[in-house]
Amino acid sequence: MIRKVEEAKRTGGAVSIWGTGTPTREFLFVDDAADALVFVMQHYDGDAPINIGTGDDVSIKQLAQLVADVIGFTGPFEFDTSKPDGMPRNGSTATVSWRLAGAGP
Repeated sequence: MIRKVEEAKRTGGAVSIWGTGTPTREFLFVDDAADALVFVMQHYDGDAPINIGTGDDVSIKQLAQLVADVIGFTGPFEFDTSKPDGMPRNGSTATVSWRLAGAGP
C-alpha cells in the first residue's frame, strides 16, 4: 500500500486497490509484539493458545487514506470490484488471551 500510494503521488496517477476496501486488518508494532511475548512467557503457564494483538481493526480503505495523508497524496483511489476482497476480517481476538495471561491491553 505504501509503495502504491507513493508511486501514484510521483506519477500523478490513481491508486488501484483490489475489491471494495471494506475488509479489515489488524496491525501490531513489532516492539509491542516482543514485549507481549516476553510478558506471556513470564506470566502464563496454561495450555490454551495465546493471541497477541490490539483488537483494533482498520479497513483497507482507511489504511489507504492514512497512508495517503502521511505521504501527502491527494489523488483518487480506484477500487477494482472485479478483484476479490479477500478475508472480510483478518485480526486477532486477544481479549481471552489477555485475561488468561492476567493482563490487559
